[in-house]
Amino acid sequence: MMKNFSLKQSFFCARAEFIKWVCDARMIILGVLLIFIYSFAIEPLKSNAELMGEPLNILEPFIAIANSGAILLIIPLVFLTLIADFPKIDTNTVFYIMRVGRLNWLFGQLLKLIFMALSYLAVIFLGAVLPMLSDGFWYNGWSDVATKFASRFPEHSGNFGVQLLPENLYNQLTVFSAAV
Repeated sequence: MMKNFSLKQSFFCARAEFIKWVCDARMIILGVLLIFIYSFAIEPLKSNAELMGEPLNILEPFIAIANSGAILLIIPLVFLTLIADFPKIDTNTVFYIMRVGRLNWLFGQLLKLIFMALSYLAVIFLGAVLPMLSDGFWYNGWSDVATKFASRFPEHSGNFGVQLLPENLYNQLTVFSAAV
């Protein structure tokens, strides 16, 4: 059974299927998710930074996204929507499986699933980090906006941007370890 297995054919099968997935019209949902993440998590943090006059760490919005319960529920739901027809079976699939072999096709589908998950997480990471490049800093430490905003502006302590980065998070972890 393994004599017909070809990693090269499996990779080409995964690549072709991945390109079809990326060009699918449902990818508009990913753009909507990025807009939602920006308005729900990044904008409140940026407004706190503007109010305080201090920059944010570039990774803090990504950490805030990973720390938000509402966003953490939405991210997997969007991914499941994007891969709802996995593995995609259309009219040519039977002929394609016969040409490349069942084992090569199956391994190609598993590779495609890995590519899809990694690229989805990379897009979310870039969607959180890119808006911060112009007015953020890169350092393995928390910004003053994350650590001191509630004490400097007690009237804004119930602010959603403050709740995204709670005290126990920045007191126990460095930025890099929280991002990982």
